[in-house]
This record gives sequence, C-alpha cells and structure tokens, in this order.
Amino acid sequence: MASGLATAGLVMAALAVGAPAAWATVQDGEAGEAAAPAAPAPVHVLVRAERLIVRPGETRENTSVLITDGRIVAIGPELAAPEGATVVEGPVVCAGFIDPW
Repeated sequence: MASGLATAGLVMAALAVGAPAAWATVQDGEAGEAAAPAAPAPVHVLVRAERLIVRPGETRENTSVLITDGRIVAIGPELAAPEGATVVEGPVVCAGFIDPW
C-alpha cells in the first residue's frame, strides 16, 4: 500500500510542478530589433492511471487525464498523448491530497 501512495504522491508532484513553456524570440532582420515574442507552445501532461479516485466511493479503472496548460481538458480510457506531452503513469491517481469533501 505504501508503494501505491508513494507513486500517487509522485504523480501529483509531477502535476503540481508541471513543465515550463519555452518562449521563442524571433529577429525581424532589422538592425537587431526583436519582434514580439511568439505565443508559448501549450504544455501537455497525460496522466495514465490503473485506478483514478474521483471522490470517496467513486473510482474509474484504466483512465487517463489530459492536462493542457494546467487545466484538465479530457478524461477517458483511451486518450492519446499529444506530440511533446509529458506522460506520467501510475497505479493510483487521486483528485487531491486535501480533504475537499
């Protein structure tokens, strides 16, 4: 049981920390004047869980959660990881570590 909790902790830590988006600057070719920075690329994290605990008494088996720029955008059993996504896999993923219920 402790190993499952440790893995869930690592998964949640990965979600909390996330991956920073890189900003690209483009030179416009004029005497060193920089163009406005391009919009950052979206940051995708796909969490795959053998068991997702939604709330006490409600779980989903073999479910993935897709997070884009810090927001959950999809939940489902067969989500594909977008190009460049960080993929985190674990036996148990919990919706939160505080007691929101």
